[in-house]
Amino acid sequence: MLLTNYYNEKMNHSILHITDLHLDNFTGTDEHLRKGYYKEYIDDLVVKIKKSGTGIDTIIVTGDLVNKGKVENFEQVGIIIEYLANKIDVKKENICFCIGNHDYKYKEELPDGSNSGIVREPYFDFVQSFNQNVIYKNQRIVLIEITTNVFYLSIDATLGSHDSKLQGKPGIITQTEIDEILSEVIHEKIPVDSLLLIGCHYPIINFPSGLPGHGEDTWEENHLWKSANALRTRINNIKSITKIWFMGDCHIPDHIEFEDAYFIMTGRFGGTTNISDPAYISQIPRQCKIISFRNESEPVLVHTFSFEPTTHKDNPNYGNWAFKIGEIRAIKAKDFTSEKLIETKKIHYLIHENTQEMILSRILEKNLYSFGRFVTSTNNTSLGWVNINQLLNSTELLSNIVNKSLKYITEQLKLDFSSSLIVGLDFWGTIIGSQLSIRTGMKNYAVATRGNGQYHSVFELSNTYLEHELINCKEVLFFIDVISCGETLNRVIENCIKINDKLEFHAISVISNADTIKKENFSKIKSSGTFCEKLKIPVIKNEELPSDEYLPPSVDLSFKK
Repeated sequence: MLLTNYYNEKMNHSILHITDLHLDNFTGTDEHLRKGYYKEYIDDLVVKIKKSGTGIDTIIVTGDLVNKGKVENFEQVGIIIEYLANKIDVKKENICFCIGNHDYKYKEELPDGSNSGIVREPYFDFVQSFNQNVIYKNQRIVLIEITTNVFYLSIDATLGSHDSKLQGKPGIITQTEIDEILSEVIHEKIPVDSLLLIGCHYPIINFPSGLPGHGEDTWEENHLWKSANALRTRINNIKSITKIWFMGDCHIPDHIEFEDAYFIMTGRFGGTTNISDPAYISQIPRQCKIISFRNESEPVLVHTFSFEPTTHKDNPNYGNWAFKIGEIRAIKAKDFTSEKLIETKKIHYLIHENTQEMILSRILEKNLYSFGRFVTSTNNTSLGWVNINQLLNSTELLSNIVNKSLKYITEQLKLDFSSSLIVGLDFWGTIIGSQLSIRTGMKNYAVATRGNGQYHSVFELSNTYLEHELINCKEVLFFIDVISCGETLNRVIENCIKINDKLEFHAISVISNADTIKKENFSKIKSSGTFCEKLKIPVIKNEELPSDEYLPPSVDLSFKK
């Protein structure tokens, strides 16, 4: 256990991590952190924090405090952060920062880096009023003693990006700098059995949930601080202290244990709601996290607080904070290949925002959602039902789904059409799959998973043509109308694996509620995209409902022997 050295009866610590406030216009109307709304936004968060029963000792803010170099907004950022700190009883000197690429005017930095310190001065002026107990400082790092045996190391991951090709991207850290940080700071200033909190804006490792969610070909170049790999590994090799890395920038949350250290990535805390380009609209809610060290016999707990929208679109006036509790999962070294983390956690994300709005609008307009007892598989019952036939009986909507699916599989999945196979599940999965087959040239097969109340569990895999294709292809792309818990899709995949256990699987659905998908049913899926994720379709185990004689099913698709 990582914390064997750190824990004792007298020591415990909790850290609130927030990042990426992106304060743009404090007196405007489009941000949750604006002058006219930030108190409501924070007050609701504080209520949920207190409800969680978790006290907070330190606040760490990992950069992008302001937006696009608007350093004149630092004063307002201070107002917001201090308001939050006062509400949760955190001392001002226990608020720690690191710089992000939006926190200085990087376009004004000279190509030779001679004014690197000057362009960062507004940020330095801002943070110096917070951190009183600085015990080491240079242009790259600041080391602060928060309390006895608890330290915070702020690292500037933007420094060294003065070259025109690197502006706005992670900087270059030299070997000399790394040696100095280790020899003069870590080994000399931090006692054995200490807790070291490290803040750097750019992620220093690839998180399992990071790359696939971006759809950005140059993601690693633009966001991953690769030049600091040696710094990360050498710090983590020090077994006598406990290390926790806090990062931002990506707006995609995760928390893992790796290399005898903890890595925390938290989603954005602020940012405008007025984004016109759908490509830049995040589907991940604003959030913050509390990392708690309390008891040696218990795992490190992560309380994730998310600002859940109550409207279809991001709105600067509506939403509620909610929280969930989780543990930090361990990632083994074998899960890394050439510094790139192989996916251990499958990714579910929205393919196209506007299509989602079309689906929701049509369901509402045509009254296509029903509530009842819909037995969708052998083990589970859905309490919600969408009339998929009437939903997709719209040329405009169906064409939109086909067109956006084509863009998704070519630009996002980047499938090799010559070694991939489309499998359409049931009627609408087959319709969509056949259209994509015509446009891509990929071979397409139809598989029945339900009909007349029966699962076709062999589902035509006895068909020698399909079996031959599965043996010789590398990736299978499934099209399906609705995914509730994922049990049906998992049955199909398990049969495919019996034929070829080296296959990789992707799924595209019209509607999918990630909240109800069982992890075990998606353990073999490499990626899962959907056109509608906002529609809640509650799923309950069949055994938790009364027998059919008391509550007959509206629809029964369970397997009958």
